Amino acid sequence: MISIVLPIYNGEKYLEECLESLVAQSYKEFEVIAIDDGSTDDSMSVLKKFGANDSRIRVHTQKNMGLAQTLNKGVSLSKFDIIARIDQDDIATPNRLARQLKEFQSSDDLALLGSQAEIIQDSGEKTNRFFNNPRGGPELYFYSIFDNRFVHSTAMFRKSIFLKIGGYRTQEEFQPEDFDLWSRFVQNYYCKNLDDNLLFYRESSGGMSRSNLALMEKRVQTVTARNLRNILPIMSRHRSLSLAALMRGHPTAKNSIALYFWTMALVLRLALNKKIPLREGIKYTSAIRGTLKGQSILLQYFHRIATKALNFCRRVRNYFL
Repeated sequence: MISIVLPIYNGEKYLEECLESLVAQSYKEFEVIAIDDGSTDDSMSVLKKFGANDSRIRVHTQKNMGLAQTLNKGVSLSKFDIIARIDQDDIATPNRLARQLKEFQSSDDLALLGSQAEIIQDSGEKTNRFFNNPRGGPELYFYSIFDNRFVHSTAMFRKSIFLKIGGYRTQEEFQPEDFDLWSRFVQNYYCKNLDDNLLFYRESSGGMSRSNLALMEKRVQTVTARNLRNILPIMSRHRSLSLAALMRGHPTAKNSIALYFWTMALVLRLALNKKIPLREGIKYTSAIRGTLKGQSILLQYFHRIATKALNFCRRVRNYFL
């Protein structure tokens, strides 16, 4: 069985369409924890109407607490270990819950599961654009260091693991809350994205990610820098922020050879810990960081040196083990 967490804030315009997509799911054994976070529009009327007709929709209301705290409350109110997320303006395809639950039932190790999604306009009109996030393995692990690789409204995860890693963190330094959470999932547990498009994602012109791009980028770089320091604890905060900006294509200062060697150290550490193959790490680094001049020559040199260093480290580790 599945608990769906649905936070609402002034969502009257699209909420009915969202709820209809949940009621129409082919898999029927679920509950919806719908929390109105102090809306000033008529969202509660929509929620009460659906709640009166379907006992699976549990309606809660509260003073405005913000998204992260509301999501944590929704998870705390849930009855089941499998948690699904959806936002008030998005639309789930009829097979979304069934398709994702099947994956969890086939793998006890699976902690977090997303899917691809089709982007629609405010009006619901299709844009012929799609999310195309990495499916899993080394590619998902590596790119999740630098960016959010899960569409939040497609996420399904185990409540037990969510609680173990601390849930959504509400402080400013941990925003965006979903990127921060998924980073902790991916770094410690088995996670993946399905090939299927299981959601229509409404692209709102007034959303934070579009209305204040500079602030959003700064926040994403802060989470990225923390991810880098988790992998390389000896890296300073200043250096990690500079490398985060560089790897995301927003260098804050003149490119430094020191940053390149930190990139080398990152890939070596991941390869040594068997998170990604060395050759794949070099390929991903080359693809994500197109701002270093002469990178092809440096990469050839790096590959020779890094291969020797990695083999040496493995021989030393095997000797002592």
